[in-house]
Order: sequence, then C-alpha cells, then structure tokens
Amino acid sequence: MRLLKSILLIPVIFLVACSDTLEYDDDDVAAVVMGNEITIGDLRFLVPDEDVLNAIDGMVKAELAKYEIENMDLDMEEEVLSEGENVQEYPPEDVNTSWAKSTREFAEKQAEKFDMDPEEYFNQYTKITTEQSAYVVAFIEEKIGEPEGGDEETKAYSEKADELLDQLMEEHEDDFEVFIRPSDSAED
Repeated sequence: MRLLKSILLIPVIFLVACSDTLEYDDDDVAAVVMGNEITIGDLRFLVPDEDVLNAIDGMVKAELAKYEIENMDLDMEEEVLSEGENVQEYPPEDVNTSWAKSTREFAEKQAEKFDMDPEEYFNQYTKITTEQSAYVVAFIEEKIGEPEGGDEETKAYSEKADELLDQLMEEHEDDFEVFIRPSDSAED
C-alpha cells in the first residue's frame, strides 16, 4: 500500500504541465525554502531538462512538507527505509518490459548529463525521490489520513492531497522564494 501511495504522490511532487527551454546554469538558484537553496542542477538531476522549470513548485512543496514533519518530531528513518524497500532495482538489459525500457532510457539520458553510469544515477535518483516521497506521504497522512477505497476514493484523496500541499505553500509564503518561473524562459 505504501508503494501505491508513493506512486500516486510522485506526480503531486513533480507535476509538469508543459515544456520550457532550459537557459540556466546548474548553479543558478531557482528557489530558497527555509534558507535551503534549490538549484537548477538539483532539479535537472530529477527531471528532464524540458521539465525543470515546471518542477520548481513541486520541489518547494516537498521541502515544506519535510520541514513540517521535522517540526512534528516524527522519526522518519523507518519511514524512509520502508519506502526504500519497495523501490525497484535498476532493470537489467535482458528485461524488456515497458517499465524497464522507459526506466533505462530515462536513467541513461539523465546520467549522460552528469557524466555518471546509468545504474549509479538511478540509485541516487531513487534515494532522493524516495526520501522526498516519504516526507510528503507522511505529511499528507498526518493531515488527512491514509487513502481508502477504490478508484473514485483514490482520485478524491489525490485531489485533497494536492489542495493540502497548495495550502502548505500559502501558509509558508514568507518562508520561501521562487526566483525562476516557467514564464521566465525565452520562447523559441
């Protein structure tokens, strides 16, 4: 069930709506949350370049959720380990499912940007996103409980989770600043 929740919430974290040309350096600061910088490089590591600018708000929400959980004094070590146990390994070349193919393609493309081995990239990517997901899931569950029921209930839960994360941004509007927006990028 935890894996299902993580899969459902990953799009909440990294919602991407459209493509923008990335015209920034990796060390350019996209946002600062509670004093912690989120750079273009941090975002480029997690999403394809064309989606980087659209991932900024999702990263801000993830950082705010982590801040809230830390203030609740919840021990997240077990939660993060539990999420990590449900993560799939990097798919070997002889596995040809659509998931395996798309995972390898994504990892290869991303790894090339950072001069890494695709499996090494995938492992680091998985570690980062698993931790972020664990904090976001824990925050949402603390506030609205766990999802229950079938497809309709899951959809309603996802919508409620989206609203909760949007409210979190509103409540903390003085605690973060976004310096780069998708509209800041020049159009081709």
